[in-house]
Amino acid sequence: GGLTQRILPPADSTDPDDRPGDYRVLLIGDARLLPSWAHEYREGISYSVITDDDLDMTARWPSPTTDLDERIVDALDQISIGSTQRAGQLLAPLGIRYVSIPLIDGIVSTNQDPLPAPIGLIEAFDEQLDIVTFAGGLRTTVEIFENTAWIPSQALLSGDAAETTRLAGNAPLVRADLTDAEPAFVGADHLDPTTDEIDAGVLHLAVPFDEGWTLTVDGSELAPRRAFGASIAFDVEQGGTAVLEYQTGTGRRALVALQLALWLLALFGAVRVAVPSGRARTVALADETLIRLDDATAAPSGDAAAFDPGMDVTGAVERPDLDDDDGDPGASVTAEADEAHDAGPGVEVDALVETGGGSDVRGPVPEATTEVRPESTRAPGASGASETSGEETR
Repeated sequence: GGLTQRILPPADSTDPDDRPGDYRVLLIGDARLLPSWAHEYREGISYSVITDDDLDMTARWPSPTTDLDERIVDALDQISIGSTQRAGQLLAPLGIRYVSIPLIDGIVSTNQDPLPAPIGLIEAFDEQLDIVTFAGGLRTTVEIFENTAWIPSQALLSGDAAETTRLAGNAPLVRADLTDAEPAFVGADHLDPTTDEIDAGVLHLAVPFDEGWTLTVDGSELAPRRAFGASIAFDVEQGGTAVLEYQTGTGRRALVALQLALWLLALFGAVRVAVPSGRARTVALADETLIRLDDATAAPSGDAAAFDPGMDVTGAVERPDLDDDDGDPGASVTAEADEAHDAGPGVEVDALVETGGGSDVRGPVPEATTEVRPESTRAPGASGASETSGEETR
């Protein structure tokens, strides 16, 4: 799109060999290479129509199908089946002056790895008598054709062309002489009123028929009518200072305002939902740390005994007296096992203790073996048996 527009002439061209006037460009080919939102024509082939202005972000917005799109599809059908060699005449009422087929975009399709052009597309336009190869085109990156039968997007028609605007269908359009079309209201759009001096004739607008368009000539407002079965025409009986303007109806303004309000409401709701959830996740992550390992390495002291979880192995924490076995059905087992252990090696505990669950506990106490190794003679980091110089007690 940008490349195409850089090499095409401006609408207000002063070149004597070039006719000025607003025009449109038909972009057609692989949808991945088109710079604007596109309608699908056939599998692998899509199209879009852009103006001679610079592209902006609105070019990527989806656009509804109109009567003019039906005219484009009909013209492409006639080209594809080879039933016409005057496709330029069929595209003229749409203001289409150029046909652009992108080939290389440098991203999806590159010189080293180009996407193939749709089969037969370039050849089909080459066969048209009123659509010729544009001399300023760059055939390696984009194929551009010029419609020699085009009429400006806003044009004043007279003679045979003016009469043809009252007819619909391809047959009268193909036979019409459109060479006398004169540009008018160059640069006009639907946003602001445009003033121009015009002569008597038929003012044609290459836009879908819409009663919102008004033309005032010397203070007299003219009503629009359909032209070529799809676009707009104003019958100007007497020339003068004319003002072209698009007036949005009250209902349409209300609909646009409602759509804007809904978009703002949806945006506000999305922001309101996103912020609290982010805060909630932050709080949850901050509370996940329950144990600090660096604090666990320090031996408890002072009042720390009151908070001992029962994991101390240093003996620094005073333990409560566990001799009181009142109410504990398993305390006698522990007591007898301790007495047997104190009695020395080989002593067997052979007592039947009834517990709350009715089970017996019986078993020998293994012979205790104690090996004392002086700390000073133990090899640092040694495991298993080690050499000692001290006494060994069994």
